[in-house]
This record gives sequence, C-alpha cells and structure tokens, in this order.
Amino acid sequence: MPEMTATCDDLGYWIVRLPDIDQRLDMAVAGPLAAAEFGGALAYLVVCPADGP
Repeated sequence: MPEMTATCDDLGYWIVRLPDIDQRLDMAVAGPLAAAEFGGALAYLVVCPADGP
C-alpha cells in the first residue's frame, strides 16, 4: 500500500504532479467507486465521479 491516500477532492492536485517515469506507479484513492470493467487481464476501477472537484 502507498504511504498516503488521495481523496476525490485532492486527486487533481496529485495527477498533475506525478513523476514522468517509465514504470508502474501505485496510488491509493479513497472515494466512491464510479465504474468497474474487466479487460481480460486487467481490472479497471474508476474512482470518484468525472464531474468531481
């Protein structure tokens, strides 16, 4: 688990500050689950509403 957890309110702040790296980056986000899809190998979980803050 990552050391910090983002919320829907501050997710936009963190997204623009992510490092430009060529590897997986794990983020923890606390918020409502807006959608879930399975692509055969990966599960995509959409957290926070698209029209959020």
